[in-house]
Amino acid sequence: MKSVTRICPGCGRPFTMAQSDYDKRLNLAIDMPLFCSTKCAFHGWDTKAVWYGAYRRAMDNRKS
Repeated sequence: MKSVTRICPGCGRPFTMAQSDYDKRLNLAIDMPLFCSTKCAFHGWDTKAVWYGAYRRAMDNRKS
């Protein structure tokens, strides 16, 4: 089963979903945002959280 990894626009964390689910959502609306959870979908876009999450992951990768 194939999966797709996306970055959540609500919290900035990477998450995976099945390719078939991803294709179904794209067929509904190509510009619909894909959130990792209901909590993130409820709170919506949080650019500070996305930036901080990306920064934190980059620092973690740098330590490794």
